[in-house]
Amino acid sequence: MKPTIAAMLCCGSLLAGSLEIGVRKLNLAKSKFSSGPPPRSRILRIEPEGESLRYTREDVTPEGKPSSGGGVARFDGKDYPQNAIPFADTLSSVRIDTLTTEHTFKKAGKVVRTVRDVLSAGGNVLTRTMGGVNERGQKVSNVMVFEKQRASVPLTP
Repeated sequence: MKPTIAAMLCCGSLLAGSLEIGVRKLNLAKSKFSSGPPPRSRILRIEPEGESLRYTREDVTPEGKPSSGGGVARFDGKDYPQNAIPFADTLSSVRIDTLTTEHTFKKAGKVVRTVRDVLSAGGNVLTRTMGGVNERGQKVSNVMVFEKQRASVPLTP
């Protein structure tokens, strides 16, 4: 049995997240990194996890080493513990509208980084604006442009 439009609308967080879901590749030429050298490459995978979204990233660092990370965004505005993020111990996420989400990272209760994700109307481009500090306390201010990949892309770039 297929879900009706009304049934999908009542589950707004899943419907709203549908444009986000998929594999995206960082477009370095369209991105701006003011806080150090950018990664050589980054793949971002966004997958549904219940009414939440799981973000997984795989990078090649500026030095050519593999790096990975990720977490789950729950979009209820509550702080959730994070142990895989070196610069923060909690994450809270909210959905502003169907194309915009905000994530707030805290360390010992203090905001250390904010991330605003904005999807293009068709969901093909995700622009991630990031501000705050890194694990060394250095200022971070980046705008990353991710393009949705049509075919399956391996996580390791």
